[in-house]
Amino acid sequence: MTKAQLRDELLKLPYEQRLEIAEMLVTSEENPPLHDWQKRALDAALEEYRDRPGDEQTWDQVRAEIWPDG
Repeated sequence: MTKAQLRDELLKLPYEQRLEIAEMLVTSEENPPLHDWQKRALDAALEEYRDRPGDEQTWDQVRAEIWPDG
């Protein structure tokens, strides 16, 4: 199967299933590559944490800021 055929088949799936597959693919790498803006967001979160200990965010909150569509 070619990439184009695979893409066409995946696009036939309902949105929720496509989203589940996309998340599985993104998280399948041990250390997924980050975009520069994601690195800046993480650096800002770390700096904020150090400035205000005890005022942490959950991973889900941080992840939503880093990957807003995921």
